[in-house]
Amino acid sequence: MPEGQAVEAGVGAHGIFGGTTAAVGADGYVEGQLLPPGAVAGWGAVQLVARGSATDFFPYSNAKLFSDVLAEGTGGVRTSYSISQTLYIGGEVLGGYEWRQGQEQSVILSAGMPVAEAATPDIWVYTDPTIGLIARVGGDPCSHGIPFCGYTEVPLGITWRVTPWFLLSGEGGLSVPLQPGGYVAVAAAFRL
Repeated sequence: MPEGQAVEAGVGAHGIFGGTTAAVGADGYVEGQLLPPGAVAGWGAVQLVARGSATDFFPYSNAKLFSDVLAEGTGGVRTSYSISQTLYIGGEVLGGYEWRQGQEQSVILSAGMPVAEAATPDIWVYTDPTIGLIARVGGDPCSHGIPFCGYTEVPLGITWRVTPWFLLSGEGGLSVPLQPGGYVAVAAAFRL
């Protein structure tokens, strides 16, 4: 975030397209600076991150609304390192909880490596390859009867800083194996 801004909050919508199932949902997030850029020589900001979402899953053959809803919330920390004035690479660790209507509850732990490159001063292209572990608390176990599942997400997105305090983002990517297939998302965010 530019100097003088320490909080970013956004809302968005997403769609998931799997082999036999689709989903739509809404997202929200807040990021706040724990340490400003440059507090540690060469490093960008250290941020606290909180995210939440709700997703309605339905098979292509029967689009019955709100019969299979997944709600989740995660929180963690992210940091970045400045490779150049236009390229940042970082790391993040998140933990969270998800609840799927009538099916299961799970605890989530994930690690990602965000990378962002400025195409122009106000347009950034980014990715955040993520690996994670989901531990089932209730409901059906993962494959082969074990209570743990792994997952991988590979997003590619673009963010446009319309004004110093308003941003628009679009993202698409792959998420496997829990929801094999792709997803798309759009969001609007505000910075203070």
